[in-house]
Amino acid sequence: MKKCNTIFGQLLQIFSRYEFEKAVKMYKTDKNSKGFSTWDQFVSLLFGQLCGYDSLRSIVHGLANHAKKLYHLGISIIKRSTLAYANSKRSYKVFQSIFNHLLDKTIRLSPNHKFRFK
Repeated sequence: MKKCNTIFGQLLQIFSRYEFEKAVKMYKTDKNSKGFSTWDQFVSLLFGQLCGYDSLRSIVHGLANHAKKLYHLGISIIKRSTLAYANSKRSYKVFQSIFNHLLDKTIRLSPNHKFRFK
């Protein structure tokens, strides 16, 4: 079988899985999850952000269009209600921690650049 690494899969390699799992354990976001992990939530929300989707329904439909490639991203097909429940119940702090780790990594690579966020 020929291995096909998508651009989205290559983009996900930027995020350290070790740091991600460390943040998940720190904030206990996968404590009572049954099949839909914080990684699944992160990948689906990142997919929606990069595609410019503005609703959960469009994210779910977009992921369903690429159902055969989801396995290579480490996720499976999701339902809108599952994503909505995860967004309402899980803490945002795990994603904030990942952002801060990635920002620190970026600042080390480019110390003269000033980052501004609203």
